[in-house]
Amino acid sequence: MSNNGMLRDRVRDATRTGKLPDRSPERTWGGPGSGTCCAICGERIRRDEVEYELEFATGDSGKGAENYHVHVCCFSAWERQRLELKRGCMTATGLSGAGGEITFAGAHEREAPPNREAS
Repeated sequence: MSNNGMLRDRVRDATRTGKLPDRSPERTWGGPGSGTCCAICGERIRRDEVEYELEFATGDSGKGAENYHVHVCCFSAWERQRLELKRGCMTATGLSGAGGEITFAGAHEREAPPNREAS
């Protein structure tokens, strides 16, 4: 994505329509692009690009999980907007906010996120 104004519009649209939550993910992974489409801009994340995979707890018990793949620039725009919306009531403490976890993996280390329901 090269047009910053267009990217901001897509971020607003993604959070307004529920395509992407407006809260901090429980976990965030970084690694080589998987070829999936970005949850924000809709463009394919090429294997020669870095992608973030965001995991959000779902359900009343928080045991389910939904994962979203995003470009680094799309993540930055989404995170900036999310933190701006919360600026009045809390201070940003890091990339994924308080309580989040970020893991970077190389191409050979990339694995599927752990199944939260398995114990």
